[in-house]
Amino acid sequence: MSNLKPRVWKISQGGNGNTSIQNSSYNDNKVYFSFDQIQEKSYQFDGNFNNRRGENQIAIFKDIVNIGDYVIVPKSNLHGAFLGRISSDYTYQENSGEYPRTRKLETISRLGNFKLNNIKNKLKWEQATIEKLDYDNVQELYEDFDINDDETLEKDYQNFFNMLKFWIQQTNQNIANAGQRVTFKEIREVNLERASKEFIDPKFEPEYIHYSNFDIQISFVRQGNYKGEKVNFVVWKRDNNNQSWWLNIRYSYDRQKIICNYRSDLENNTDSTHFKEYMESYGLNKEAVFEISDLNLEGIKANNSVKNLFNTFYEMIKKTRKYGIELKGSMKAQELTDKLKQSYNIILRGAPGTGKTYLSQEIAANMIGCTTSELSESTQFEFVQFHPSYDYTDFVEGLRPIQKDGQIGFEAKDGIFKRFCKLAAQHAKDKNFVFVIDEINRGEISKIFGELFFSIDPEYRGKAGAVTTQYSNLFINDDKFYIPENVYIIATMNDIDRSVDTFDFAMRRRFTFEEITANDSQIMLKDNESKLLMNRINEQLVLPEFGLSTDYQIGASYFRILEGEYAYSSRELWNNKLRPLFNDYFRGERNVSQKIEKLEKVYFGDDTDDFNQR
Repeated sequence: MSNLKPRVWKISQGGNGNTSIQNSSYNDNKVYFSFDQIQEKSYQFDGNFNNRRGENQIAIFKDIVNIGDYVIVPKSNLHGAFLGRISSDYTYQENSGEYPRTRKLETISRLGNFKLNNIKNKLKWEQATIEKLDYDNVQELYEDFDINDDETLEKDYQNFFNMLKFWIQQTNQNIANAGQRVTFKEIREVNLERASKEFIDPKFEPEYIHYSNFDIQISFVRQGNYKGEKVNFVVWKRDNNNQSWWLNIRYSYDRQKIICNYRSDLENNTDSTHFKEYMESYGLNKEAVFEISDLNLEGIKANNSVKNLFNTFYEMIKKTRKYGIELKGSMKAQELTDKLKQSYNIILRGAPGTGKTYLSQEIAANMIGCTTSELSESTQFEFVQFHPSYDYTDFVEGLRPIQKDGQIGFEAKDGIFKRFCKLAAQHAKDKNFVFVIDEINRGEISKIFGELFFSIDPEYRGKAGAVTTQYSNLFINDDKFYIPENVYIIATMNDIDRSVDTFDFAMRRRFTFEEITANDSQIMLKDNESKLLMNRINEQLVLPEFGLSTDYQIGASYFRILEGEYAYSSRELWNNKLRPLFNDYFRGERNVSQKIEKLEKVYFGDDTDDFNQR
């Protein structure tokens, strides 16, 4: 268990003592957030966790609370009803009653009334729906909720064993007497009471579908060949937009085996090869087989074979959840791909290290229909990086030095963008060509694009936007130049770079701007401790004492070097990357050393200030 400071929030569910909403939150695995009278907008966190204004509370719940953060649902003053962890992004559902804002939650503790003895610097709850709490480590947090990892796991093992005995015995009875098959299609949360009444011998207990970190459904085949491979299932299923992951345990009566399996269903109902390869990279192969005879179902306690089956199934669930979070990155790329198709020109702007360049390549790969690793070999893709000495002759056309017969001379040549457009014009309109400009605002835009300001406009793509270029009289074929309709431009920019001028307003109108935030980039990180370090720093940077906006928050690229075979230590990252960056941030300001010292203390988790004063 990590010794790093956990991120912990108190989020009230209907107010202290409102057991109905607290129970719903626990049973539904959701955090409900009210303020239904406040219109849904993009509210900005003002840096003050004590500000009870509804818009500020919404901003904290939506943008500051992260997946993986701990949530305490309060019961009464300094007492908790239960502990959970945030497991999804923010959702707003209009016309859904008093609680239109929600996030999914994985419950960790049981539902009860827990006195919270280990919170630091807290005498009473603040009069706010959401507030940040200070715990030194996860052990103290778990201690407050009477959570013993080993004890919890043993309870899960035994509950799982009892479920297996019920499920297999019931299936065997159905096979032995087809006329007495169950009327249930599946046992799930909504019909537990009915299941408890109907299943008497063997007896079903409601806890059979509930485990400390996941829930299951028990499905029954009610007709057809009952003895084949596809008989009854224990299922964990999680949906994510148009894709779902179906994890199941199948009982094969004929073979007397249990098969632990997974698949990822796409819209066309085929297995996802990417998901299969992802799972196999963690040693989780499809069709993990367990012998019924090894489970000792006549016994009283779960043996090692039962525990191994449970661990395999749970490991599949954990890795699938992780895959779902990582998939957000490709979902973001797909979302921006759709926007690029509409707008032709898009600029990805954001803080340092947010993965803008890589995201631009993902979008390009989507547009072209290849993988990112294949882009460098594709004639439909081109990449340039602007810099202060880059000009029109590099980009469009001009006189370029040549050597002929030992003599230096000049010759009219097309620039990289003009050559790319000419190539695209030779192909059908439905064959996409993507041109990526990295660090677009580091070049002198008007000098580089020249008269193409007109042609680049989405409304003037094709021959309708043809222009006479500056050096056209030097070319044998002096036809007007245009940007074909199958050419798309993606650019990236770091707009906090003080070494570059403000982006040209005429060009700004011709691009769709999309902000890539530090929080967006967190999907690049696999390790929770890396995420924790990143969140600590970024929360501080936007506080009034530092005077920075979210544009200055640091992206996950900086923290990726904490992971992998040749990983930096957190101290090396601070000394070699972060401290020099902060020196640049605050150069010329008063109290620079005090600000950096404060950030260093927070980064290493030894800041003694109260969380609510940060």
